[in-house]
Amino acid sequence: MITQRLLIGTLVGAVVFTLLGYLAYGILFADFFANNGGSATGVQRAPYDFVSLVAGQVVFGALLTIILIWASAANLMQGVKIAFVTGLLFFLAIDLTMYATMNIQNLKATLVDPLIGGFLFACAGAAIMAVTQGRK
Repeated sequence: MITQRLLIGTLVGAVVFTLLGYLAYGILFADFFANNGGSATGVQRAPYDFVSLVAGQVVFGALLTIILIWASAANLMQGVKIAFVTGLLFFLAIDLTMYATMNIQNLKATLVDPLIGGFLFACAGAAIMAVTQGRK
């Protein structure tokens, strides 16, 4: 049963992360991040390597599904809370480390990105819980 939950959760999480990530970063906040970049130039790949991008979203889906299983999330709201905190902390750690070591984004973008990441994780967590809750 755990293997089935992991596979289904990973796939559902990957779809949510891919679609909402595109919506958030590619459309809604694209101008914000473009206007809050650091002094580094030429670092953005155009066009994106979509195979690697989707593979990364699959890893996010697996990671979040494993965390929800290990945390024994009992219901949808508990899963959403765990997922939000996980995403917030994960993105905060990555963004602060990048801010400290690279000139890719300014402090404003560094602090906004974890909130977006937390929201994406919460949405993916809700979807994962919705499709796996009956498969415990």
